Amino acid sequence: MHIRNRIAIAAASTACLLTGAFLVRGEGSTTSLGDIKPMLHEQRSGIGCDQAALTALAALKARCFFPASPRVDAELDQLATLLSSDARLMPDGRETFAVAVATLALAEGNTDGKYGFEISRAAERLQQSQWSSARACDPEDWRFGGVGYHPQAPPDLYHTVLSIHALRRAGMRVDSPFMSRAIVFLTRCQVHGRGRAMPASGSHDPGGFVISPENTSIDRPCGSLTCSGITGLVLCGVDPEDRRIRLATTWLRQNFTLDKNPGMSNPDARLFDYYWSFATAMNLLNQDTIVDDHDVEHAWRTELIDVLRQRQAVDGSWANLAESAQMSESLPCVTTSLALLALAEALSDHAGSAPRSLP
Repeated sequence: MHIRNRIAIAAASTACLLTGAFLVRGEGSTTSLGDIKPMLHEQRSGIGCDQAALTALAALKARCFFPASPRVDAELDQLATLLSSDARLMPDGRETFAVAVATLALAEGNTDGKYGFEISRAAERLQQSQWSSARACDPEDWRFGGVGYHPQAPPDLYHTVLSIHALRRAGMRVDSPFMSRAIVFLTRCQVHGRGRAMPASGSHDPGGFVISPENTSIDRPCGSLTCSGITGLVLCGVDPEDRRIRLATTWLRQNFTLDKNPGMSNPDARLFDYYWSFATAMNLLNQDTIVDDHDVEHAWRTELIDVLRQRQAVDGSWANLAESAQMSESLPCVTTSLALLALAEALSDHAGSAPRSLP
């Protein structure tokens, strides 16, 4: 089956999932879900606001491959309603992912400006989550410039970059104080980066990124975090020729593979997040190929599409079943969304209407 037909099937399944996303919480319509394939239908009961936002974003990014669905627009309206208030989006307090991805989705669907107010409110929430002097956090503190999974949580690379991405799509300039502070935190997350010493384990991975300057459980960089580090720096306005980005791209070349998330003890951990972050970073660097440690040049777009084609289930979905059940990629609704986002990036130079990642 042609890759675009496969994407259409996956995107349609994702749109069907969206229809049921808020029904469990009693906030949606009574639209029939009888056309959802059984496996996806069973998964909808576990969808929260964060996953609903992710599936909405994926469906919007995939609109260049399949006809627009009014179901997606309905879910954007639901997300906008939630973001227009100060109410918590997630019962467990893990607000940052939900707010950031909802902001990305609303910005993607804001073609007529109807979500401007909600995007602005969400941007304020993300800015207030950054560790800065406004929160009695001075520049010498390792937390400075970072964002955690909720406002009071210790910062980490993943949620910091996600917030950067959302704020850029919301219209924030690269010369803003938020971006300047974020660069400080990102730099400290880089192995051998300015402000971060060699890990005590003696890791030989200069240039790669880890989850936090204070992290003790992961002392080796991994592919998904290194790609996120590159994305964050570029979105903050750092020149791609900057030493930090050149070191990170060197790490990627030396560890390049699409068969696993390089650097992770469980090679399948956050694999589809790696696919999305890798494709996003390569597009931001305007790189159509990558040369590995053996001087072999890879057309990463073609290779990524082939890998995702091989991993796709017959019903059009993806699932990372080899990953720990504690990780959300074991849920098809999450993994299918990440796969669609990666494919949209991989095909962005060849799909005509597909947007680039930078606003």
